[in-house]
Amino acid sequence: LPLLNEKVKTLQCVDLSPRQLSLGKLRLALIKKLDHESYLKFWGYAPFSPRDNKAFREESLRALEMPENERRFFLTLHQENDWESLLYQGKWESSFVTFGKIVQTLLGPKALELFQFKDLAAQKEWVEKKFPRKRWNLLVKVIGNRATFNALLYKGDFIKKNVSESYFDYYSKAFNHLFSQGLAKENFFLQLCMLGGIRFPEGNILEAELNCYEDMKRSASRADISFIEKDVLSCAKEFGGYDLISISDVPSYFSGDIEKNFLQDLRPSLNPGGVVVLRSYLRVPAANRQGFQDLASDFKKEISREKTQMYKVEILQKK
Repeated sequence: LPLLNEKVKTLQCVDLSPRQLSLGKLRLALIKKLDHESYLKFWGYAPFSPRDNKAFREESLRALEMPENERRFFLTLHQENDWESLLYQGKWESSFVTFGKIVQTLLGPKALELFQFKDLAAQKEWVEKKFPRKRWNLLVKVIGNRATFNALLYKGDFIKKNVSESYFDYYSKAFNHLFSQGLAKENFFLQLCMLGGIRFPEGNILEAELNCYEDMKRSASRADISFIEKDVLSCAKEFGGYDLISISDVPSYFSGDIEKNFLQDLRPSLNPGGVVVLRSYLRVPAANRQGFQDLASDFKKEISREKTQMYKVEILQKK
């Protein structure tokens, strides 16, 4: 949805999970109905808390224009959650809430001190001289490995790594980049990892930023937006005519023929000059990239400012 702007004519949100699609429909309905501050309040984005504004959340949900079966699902879900926000209830999010608690326990007040800086040079000096590096490295070793991720999140389906770096080196490199390239206060991922949630509004994710929200709101009624319960490859083949296909890090989980052929399967569905954007997490897919030009080098600055630094980003344009 943050891709929405005045140039977007058609947006298809594609997922195999009906609940992910339902969540997208809820977000869209809220964007159409609420002003920016109310949207932040509903979800509990900073400066609001996910635990507050329960009556407002219920009132807003009951007033939304959405299919009744979807409304009943979210009413039930919120009631089971005592009308707290669903913002951190997903498996990925709740895992990082747990990580944040561990970080705060082991690092103590230092975990919060990192987020007080308004000047990057001062932050970098603090990280170099005062950051509890030994305890942090221990955390990265304990948490950042296949066994821990499988236990907390992936249930045995964690990515089969093919990058040369060790898990520790991979994650350390990413965090060191984040510590040195931007203010921690402005980074949602650092806040999740170290504080267990977004406490500072400077670090709110893109959809919660005012300019992006206004773009989404203006475009939500003009664009043709649909939610499709399919896999991306089948959907692309069925519809075609795409200028952009954003496939996230899904190909990192591919293997066999689908890993080798997915880009060639997508290629006929792209308009001339169309783009596929994908992110590789621990595993760069061994795909046939023939007929594509990688434009990632043209976006070095933007990729360097990406808030997690856990991904190798490819921006592949159809030749």
